[in-house]
Amino acid sequence: MIKLRSNLKKEDIALSKGYMRWYRVVGDEIRLFVNERAVNENEGLLNKIDYKKNTAELCIDGLEYATKFYEDHKQLKIKFFAKPDGVALYSEYEVKDWGLNEKGIEIIFA
Repeated sequence: MIKLRSNLKKEDIALSKGYMRWYRVVGDEIRLFVNERAVNENEGLLNKIDYKKNTAELCIDGLEYATKFYEDHKQLKIKFFAKPDGVALYSEYEVKDWGLNEKGIEIIFA
């Protein structure tokens, strides 16, 4: 995975102080803010990032939501920002492609 930038604040990426959603559309791009350890109400992981395989799966607990999200935004250029749990700053990774798989949204990193 190619890390483009690090030590980024969410408010700087989202261009808004106190922004709470996990994504933001800015012009012709969508910016994803992924907490690597985010869990659902059943303590199941929402996202899985595989640094060895250069892939990530997002929204893995809701295929219907993932499908709608992807269909609504697939025409946009994607920017991916991730942070480990308990850390306030994000790192940006270069994305090669994105789409859907049987679990959710799949990100393929450069």
